[in-house]
Amino acid sequence: MKLEELVNEVEGRQKETMKQLRHDYVKGMEDCKSGIYDKWFRYNRNDDGWSYDMGWMAQNEKTKNDSVRFLNCE
Repeated sequence: MKLEELVNEVEGRQKETMKQLRHDYVKGMEDCKSGIYDKWFRYNRNDDGWSYDMGWMAQNEKTKNDSVRFLNCE
């Protein structure tokens, strides 16, 4: 594999990773607005749900949930 091909492959992976992080961040915000927290992201993402958590916490600064319903707790 040539260096240029390798660089292109790595850049492609980075773009996909950023797309996934943005999606998870927005999903965390949406779930917070709905009063839910989905643990699926913690167990099924390479970042252990970090981007989902960051979105959830950022939204909760405005929403201020007193209680939350957890999903995928098993």
